[in-house]
Amino acid sequence: MDERTDIYALGVVFFQLLTGHMPYEEHSQSDYTLMKAQLEVPVPKPSSLVPTLSADYDAVVARATARAPTE
Repeated sequence: MDERTDIYALGVVFFQLLTGHMPYEEHSQSDYTLMKAQLEVPVPKPSSLVPTLSADYDAVVARATARAPTE
């Protein structure tokens, strides 16, 4: 693990602060489905839950939670 883990975690916390929800609530019925979602499903745009949010917030969350190290 390195600083990218912290950046991802910060992106998830920011998502929760903006929306009041965790990004993968619908997948959290078991540890397996939650882990699978975290590996395969992009974090939703915060504006999909709170339409009044600026697209700038979507971009910050997307960048912080990107899976590829180069992103």
